[in-house]
Amino acid sequence: MGQNSLDRKQDIERLLIEMWKPLAPYYDETNSRIRVGQTAAAYSEDVAGLECFSRVLWGAAPLLASNGSTDLWSKHLQGIVNGTDPQSEGYWGEIQDYDQRIVEMAAFGYTLCLAPEHVWEPLTAEQKENLANWLSQINKHPAHDCNWLFFAVIVNIGLKKVGARYDQETIDQNLKRIDDFYLGDGWYKDGEVAHVDYYTPFALHYYG
Repeated sequence: MGQNSLDRKQDIERLLIEMWKPLAPYYDETNSRIRVGQTAAAYSEDVAGLECFSRVLWGAAPLLASNGSTDLWSKHLQGIVNGTDPQSEGYWGEIQDYDQRIVEMAAFGYTLCLAPEHVWEPLTAEQKENLANWLSQINKHPAHDCNWLFFAVIVNIGLKKVGARYDQETIDQNLKRIDDFYLGDGWYKDGEVAHVDYYTPFALHYYG
């Protein structure tokens, strides 16, 4: 990647793009999964491919929101179209209770919040409906009683941001439950019996 002092906003943008570019050959034929080989994931290869795809959005969304750009976004957007289309071979599927895809959905809600003009506005009416339908599954399935509760919050706020249907009751209930995890002085426990250390800054504060 060469020397990068990470001193300026442009340096962070460059770092993101340099991390993203090597993934380009690993998008599948529908662009809806990035298959990098052996992952040691405890779930299916298809879900692991979605995980790799979705994690890019945590960097891509702020890049796009700050007027950054990369040629890879068009490939990623096509993946979102195919991944949420039940008629596409790339469809990400119907989720189940405590599904890993609940985790991955949060990145899409985050992107709707930060960069709707890049991920929502370019879509047709049918494509918007497909994306909203796929994400709305998160309101019908329980998640683990920990930082996972934030994922439905982020998804619903993203849907609200773009004027799609969303579930305010889920937002309110999950935020109230997350408040139960607060220990004081900025610290949270990640559920009733769980980590306190890294999940406080890496998850609960960040998502909040």
